[in-house]
Amino acid sequence: MYAEPALVPASPWMMNDPPPPPPEIALKQCPEGDTLAVAPGSEAVVRWWVVQVRAAGVWETYVRDGGARAFVLAGLLRNPSAPAQLIAVTAVDRVGNASAASALRLR
Repeated sequence: MYAEPALVPASPWMMNDPPPPPPEIALKQCPEGDTLAVAPGSEAVVRWWVVQVRAAGVWETYVRDGGARAFVLAGLLRNPSAPAQLIAVTAVDRVGNASAASALRLR
């Protein structure tokens, strides 16, 4: 059992082609908090999104369901003592193959 969500290791012998990186990621301000919108590549089947946020030189990693197209990042982006500088999103398929990351520079 893990203290935080974790991905299983890739099984490239089952399927070796990683999904394409998300072609578009955008940050939107919404009433419930800053929301990261993602879009999968064409015909990509995404099982998991790995969302990484860098603030004050420290990376925080979040694993989210591949069916979601938006994630609320409440409190992560507006921390005045350590504002987020970069967000990276990686698509992961059902056998653990990961795409290259798409990045959004904030500062």
